[in-house]
Formats: sequence, C-alpha cells, structure tokens
Amino acid sequence: MFLQAHQLRQVLVLALMVVIALVLMVVIALMALVMKVVIALVVLVLMMRSKIRINTMFMLNIELVI
Repeated sequence: MFLQAHQLRQVLVLALMVVIALVLMVVIALMALVMKVVIALVVLVLMMRSKIRINTMFMLNIELVI
C-alpha cells in the first residue's frame, strides 16, 4: 500500500511539473506576442508624430530583426 501511494505521489509530482512547464511556455509566448504588439504600436505612433521617416524605418528594421 505504501509503495502504491509513493508511486502515485511521484506521478502527481511529475504531472504537476509538466503542467507548470506548459503554463510557463504559454506565458512566455504570450509575453513575446505582447512585446511585438507594443513595439509595433510604438513604431506606428512615432511614424504618425515625427516627420522623419529614417528613424521609423530604422526601428522597423530592428523590430524585424528581433
């Protein structure tokens, strides 16, 4: 009985670790997506505000590299 309980605990710990890893991956992906959206919005605002197109093109190139 003790062996079964111990094995069950190990399986539960493994399952918990897998779930945590998946959640972390999803959170990281969402953060990357949000960062790209924020960068794109900043670039758009700068393009609207400033008359200088060189800076905005430079920033767009940086965003594409990232």
